[in-house]
Amino acid sequence: KKVSEHYKNEIVDQTLKMEEKLRGNKYLYQSVMSTAYWLNTKADKNKEAASLLKKIVKNAPHPYYFMNGVSKILEQSGDKIRALDWRKRAYEEAPDGATKIQWGLNYLKKDLELNEKGKSLSLFKNILMKSVKRDDFLFGRNKRSLEKALRAFSDNGLKKESLLVFNDVCLLNKYKSRCATFME
Repeated sequence: KKVSEHYKNEIVDQTLKMEEKLRGNKYLYQSVMSTAYWLNTKADKNKEAASLLKKIVKNAPHPYYFMNGVSKILEQSGDKIRALDWRKRAYEEAPDGATKIQWGLNYLKKDLELNEKGKSLSLFKNILMKSVKRDDFLFGRNKRSLEKALRAFSDNGLKKESLLVFNDVCLLNKYKSRCATFME
């Protein structure tokens, strides 16, 4: 169903009112504003959604969750370099753990599209070196993110090279057997 222009404008107006009122409670702010951002995108108010995301990044307790959204909007507008910078920032600001791994591999996939392939392989190795020490490295969302990254390398003609990097890092890992079963 099409959303009327009046309703779209009402979404924007209510979003701005909520944004100001909720700043005192950062976690509630982050939750509600995330939904408000989504509503703005669904109402085709991308300019307003981008503006809102920048406010969220500034005020939310975990801004890295919203940086990939800023990146997507920049990509849609054709600004791929700045979009990549936002993905890099999301990766760098994410705390260690599953989010760091996933944001790193997300950044890597976009880097692979835009930069020299050798640079992307080096970035892949750095992300893996930081990630391989974690018990959950090859499980759940981390595993799915790693599979997507390896597919992206394969799609870019670097399957062999990416698997060599993966194997080199896994040889340093106390979970070598997990790495071996992952590759099957």
